[in-house]
Amino acid sequence: MSNQFNYDQKWNELNNASNSSNKGVSALVDTNSFFKVYLFSDFQNMKRSVIIKLPDLYKIKKKLPDVLGVKCDLKINYGGLKGNLFAIEQKYAVHTTISELFMSEISRIIIELDDIQLFEDILHKIFEDWKSYFVEEIDSFGAQMQLGLFGELYFMTNVLFKELGISLALNAWKGYEKNRHDFELPNISFEIKATTSNNPLKVKISNEKQLEKGKLKHLYLTVYNMVSSESKIGDLPKLVAFITKQIANDPHSSNMFRRNIMSLGYRFEKEEDYNRSYDIINEGKEYYEVDDTFPSIRLKQLGKLNKSNALLDIKYSINIDACQKHQCKNPKFN
Repeated sequence: MSNQFNYDQKWNELNNASNSSNKGVSALVDTNSFFKVYLFSDFQNMKRSVIIKLPDLYKIKKKLPDVLGVKCDLKINYGGLKGNLFAIEQKYAVHTTISELFMSEISRIIIELDDIQLFEDILHKIFEDWKSYFVEEIDSFGAQMQLGLFGELYFMTNVLFKELGISLALNAWKGYEKNRHDFELPNISFEIKATTSNNPLKVKISNEKQLEKGKLKHLYLTVYNMVSSESKIGDLPKLVAFITKQIANDPHSSNMFRRNIMSLGYRFEKEEDYNRSYDIINEGKEYYEVDDTFPSIRLKQLGKLNKSNALLDIKYSINIDACQKHQCKNPKFN
């Protein structure tokens, strides 16, 4: 049942009910699982919770990793429910939607468990995976960040969805993680750069690992040269909405996608601010194969120059107009 459970719809129902009644409201997620799991919303106080009904006398033995704004307690009464209840509550004033995604992911995974012995280890892993997504302050998600995310999502939807299918394309996307290539396939990676620069066409390399081929069979630098203009409805929200619709029937993929773009600073309630449209002017000429002759700073070179670790935060720009001999029309995907 959990695979078909519509968490977004249930949170909307709970939030509306809590807001209108000015009190916390809970709802059961699944009646057929080993654990009974409830979602809880206290809308006015910006609290979201997942409540797990444990076997009588069961006690939590392991301390869970710290997650900003989260409190975990065994209770006998919570949200109008009674029993041996493990309440995971988060008050996260910065943005409640990501709290709902976090609680939904806990619910989805716990419902699929059928062994109490695995409960605490699984819960520990969920907390460990999610803790970095909650921060005290949100960095600005300005025009350059929006452009960069649009470039990655454009490549995902217009290239990898067709070449690999939706599921594999989503799994290949690593652009939200630090020190990874934007898209990683077996033995092949793609680094995506979206730029509005001209004369020369140049891209910024923000760390020494972005163009590090290592043992990969192929590494491609994909450069989208764009013209940007103001629009009533921006292209980035349209693209996010398109992807969200494509994976709406897969709660896990939907949660992970939204979590990952939000970790970059994207905020659904601020989509009207992302009001840029983008026109790609170099379609068909966007791929460059990164090999040993491609102009970049490689880790081996850096190691010789930086034996004392005195060089930090390696950043540089590449004149793409001077890299035409590396242009590649038909990149490989397997």
